[in-house]
Amino acid sequence: MPLHRLVLFFLMVVICLPAIAGVRSDYPPKPTTVQGWRKAAAEDLAAIHTLLKENHPAMVVDKGGESFKAWIDKGYEQAKRQIPDIRGEWDYYFLITHYVGGFRDAHIGINRHSDLPEPEIQRWPGIVLAYANGRYVVHSTAPWLADRAPPLGAELVTCDGHSVDALARARLDLYWENMDLERGAYQGAWQLLMDVGNGFAPQPRTCLFRTPAGIRSYPLEYRKPVTEDDLSNRVSATAPATSSPLGVTNPLPGVWWIALPSMRPAKADWDALITDVESHLADIRAAHQVVIDLRGNLGGNDMIPFHLASLLWGRDFLLSHEHKTPRVIYRATPLIIRKYKKLEEKSLLLDSTIARITPPLQRALNEGKSKLIFNSSQSNLDDTRPDNRMNGQVVLLTDHNCVSACLDGMDMMLPLPNTVQAGWETWADTIFGAVIHKSLPSRRWSLYFSVNAAVDRCRGNNIPYRPLPGFRFSGDITDTAAIQAWVQHLPATPADWGATGPGCPRSQPQPVHPPPMAIMD
Repeated sequence: MPLHRLVLFFLMVVICLPAIAGVRSDYPPKPTTVQGWRKAAAEDLAAIHTLLKENHPAMVVDKGGESFKAWIDKGYEQAKRQIPDIRGEWDYYFLITHYVGGFRDAHIGINRHSDLPEPEIQRWPGIVLAYANGRYVVHSTAPWLADRAPPLGAELVTCDGHSVDALARARLDLYWENMDLERGAYQGAWQLLMDVGNGFAPQPRTCLFRTPAGIRSYPLEYRKPVTEDDLSNRVSATAPATSSPLGVTNPLPGVWWIALPSMRPAKADWDALITDVESHLADIRAAHQVVIDLRGNLGGNDMIPFHLASLLWGRDFLLSHEHKTPRVIYRATPLIIRKYKKLEEKSLLLDSTIARITPPLQRALNEGKSKLIFNSSQSNLDDTRPDNRMNGQVVLLTDHNCVSACLDGMDMMLPLPNTVQAGWETWADTIFGAVIHKSLPSRRWSLYFSVNAAVDRCRGNNIPYRPLPGFRFSGDITDTAAIQAWVQHLPATPADWGATGPGCPRSQPQPVHPPPMAIMD
């Protein structure tokens, strides 16, 4: 394995381990007054602002940190102005999440301590929405609505005079999801009409739905959910989880299927997968089509896709298409060094890795530097090009969950010849990685954020991979049988998809998103 990839892997991934450390039990009693919640919000917001400004690498990178720098002070001042509007616990929570969500970074967020409650549905209108093929549609309705309910499949058009997109921006964006991404709509659709106690985004009152009989108006009747409503199962059904087991199958003649639902598999399962791939390697390489099924993959260890791709294509061929000269810019601060030293004390890092990370960080800090640059000038390219051992089309099958190390795997494999994405648009992340956690002053929540940046990564901030026309699946992405029938009829890989030589795969950038919008009146 190239030295720069080994160093990059440990720098970007291994510090995440404190996230699974022991949980505190000495939480102070929660505030009992409005003033108490406002004080907690002011203290936690100030801590978030300071922690990020003093420790996040976006403050010191030469590129990729523009949106972070634009939001960190602006968003903080906006949040402080809204503190007087806090009426209780959930207003406190949503004000914090809105500020944190404004960074639009999957690696910045807050985690609830394990024995504290999360927001729950206070009231619902008897209607649960889902997002399908670009529309918010009625997925289920409560029996108590009877003929006052819109029909199943009816499309939401407007609410209280606001477009659906404006409604989603006001009620979901930054609080729950990044609505610049298709994943945001898919995961957040069920919440669009719910009352979850967010006083900053009041629930709509009257909505228009497009039905077979035309556009009709439906007043929303909010009630407290009861057991008979079966609301939990209704919500789960709007965005079901994909659960393909790790493994290798041959579902059709000439088609091999490698299911990789996680980049953090158990060692025994991973060893079994590799053994299975090795035993069928000649047939897989000769196949007409190989599908690498990444549905449900939320990332983990980017050595997993590297090892799998090295086995399939050959390590030399994979490296010949790898982007060269990666830089990792690491924030050098006392907090980050303390985190690494704790890892060292707990033997959570390899000795060789500690030698590469902790001492240089400490030296940089001692010299008054705010950052440390790990720079590899190694190039994997020369005048020779190994042969491509994969004979047929390689399909990377994705859903909205693919993020972090899953996207790293896409970065590795999509530049390879005759490799194409199919399924659904992925999630997206930023160039910032290596997450640490720090409790907030209220000790009810902890902030997690990145401490380094892969500034030379080809894929920019918040740019998902999207299937090209003809490669997008319009049905239920969890229906493996339907997808297996569908993929065998995919068109040939377009000649301009990805890079046929060294370089980065083609991705389709997101349009510039509007600034975080004001809460609708």
